[in-house]
Formats: sequence, structure tokens, C-alpha cells
Amino acid sequence: MNRANHRLYRHSPALTEYREYPGRSHFTVGQDGWEEVADHALAWAAAHAR
Repeated sequence: MNRANHRLYRHSPALTEYREYPGRSHFTVGQDGWEEVADHALAWAAAHAR
């Protein structure tokens, strides 16, 4: 579903990115290694902040 949503934004001016984390469920904060996901999200947001 998320991949399909990302494809819908392909022609939108909105800035989007799709990234998978294999072996993880949707409950990211409850799993070991959640910091990797949080670090990526923070770096992405900082790099694209206006």
C-alpha cells in the first residue's frame, strides 16, 4: 500500500521518498534498531527543510 501511494505522488510537486526496512514490522519504535529509521527520517527532513 505504501509503495502504491508513493507511485501516486510520482508526478506531484511534493517531495517524497520511499524506503523499505526489510524484516521490520509497522511497529518500528518497538523493535531493536529503531534508531536507524529515526536517524534516516531526521537526516531526510533536515536535508529537505526550507
